[in-house]
Amino acid sequence: MNMLAQYAARMNIQLLKAADLNQMLHERGIDKNITVQKICTRARNESEAREVLGKIWTEPAKAEELLVQLLDRNKDVYKFEQMLSSNQPQPVTQVVNDGVRKLPQTITNNNL
Repeated sequence: MNMLAQYAARMNIQLLKAADLNQMLHERGIDKNITVQKICTRARNESEAREVLGKIWTEPAKAEELLVQLLDRNKDVYKFEQMLSSNQPQPVTQVVNDGVRKLPQTITNNNL
């Protein structure tokens, strides 16, 4: 048994896998396309993920709308995460007082 499982047992708390939580969400009538993983990758931080999961849990009918709002609110974070997970080089931009200037270097997973 790993240390986290031991700690959870001592504190009398149950650890859930994402798949288990997804199943619980789907049993509440939430579309199968909405998953914990999607919420977590689109959230800016843990507290935002918890907030959205809580709202989806209490208002399952609004789940898709809440996920779309989350994606709209965090487009920049989501695009950055997608860029990091792909091997496609992306141009780096630098904001200067008179606008946006493209730099000659690119960022890839290899040079991060």
